[in-house]
Amino acid sequence: MFQKLYDIYYRWSNNLIGGLIYLLIMAIGATLRLKIVGEDNISRAKLDGSSILYAIWHQATFIPSYAFRKNKWAVLTTTMRRGEIISTTARLLGYKTYQIPDEVNSFKSLQNMLEMVRDMKNGLDGVVAVDGPTGPCYKVKPGVFFMAERAGTPLVPVAAAARWAIQLKYRWDHYLVPLPFTKAVIAFGAPEWIKEPLDAKKISKKCGEMEAKLMHLKTEAEQIAKL
Repeated sequence: MFQKLYDIYYRWSNNLIGGLIYLLIMAIGATLRLKIVGEDNISRAKLDGSSILYAIWHQATFIPSYAFRKNKWAVLTTTMRRGEIISTTARLLGYKTYQIPDEVNSFKSLQNMLEMVRDMKNGLDGVVAVDGPTGPCYKVKPGVFFMAERAGTPLVPVAAAARWAIQLKYRWDHYLVPLPFTKAVIAFGAPEWIKEPLDAKKISKKCGEMEAKLMHLKTEAEQIAKL
């Protein structure tokens, strides 16, 4: 009986918090002066008619989650409590979510990643916070390359910045929350195709290259936001 009541409370509280975050994103997002750069990279990635897998830092998801809420992207989250809350928020924004267990290397984790890969093969764009779900900040995890290769989709780095924002320093990712009415920027980088499975050495190199691309885009977006 106690467990049943706890489960009800757990689901209710997750839905409540997720709903409040959704309202916050919608309220602030509606006031942002948004500028998007690098859209030609999206056109290049779409030339063959394929879907796209976007790679982003965990801290920078607030602005794009509002800007692209009508695009029905696929979003990878976790089954941890914060993942449940993020999933609620993402679904309210119109995204399709795929939750992987805390044990990232588990069979269930692979199953859900492959489900997202199948949907991307069928035309659904996807997005992965490449240093999530628990960091370290700015360190790319290799799963994004596995997903891009299996789905046959181009991998496009994306960054976001705001002229005025609050950075949540107590979080591992230093999450970025833009202030209302500020200038916000989303920057897309050049697409990359992963044509074949990568061994450990190549994956390590790709992770380093993606980290450099995302940091360069982050700096570019920050500079434009200040203009």
